[in-house]
Amino acid sequence: KVWIVLLGLTIITVALSYVHLGVVNYFVGILVATVKAALVALIFMNLAKDNKSNLVIFCSSFIFLAIFIALTGAD
Repeated sequence: KVWIVLLGLTIITVALSYVHLGVVNYFVGILVATVKAALVALIFMNLAKDNKSNLVIFCSSFIFLAIFIALTGAD
């Protein structure tokens, strides 16, 4: 079931490369890539069933990634 979602997100990523939405393209691409990475980490790396402190560390890394992207975009 997860592979179907990942396949759908990959199709969205490819379709996004053909659609020109301006600046929004970048943010939608980052959002799709983040969702795919989260699915792989939660399901295939078993973070969903692992110790909850590992899940908190994983989620906080996405918060720092968002901060770095925002600061880079502001520069």
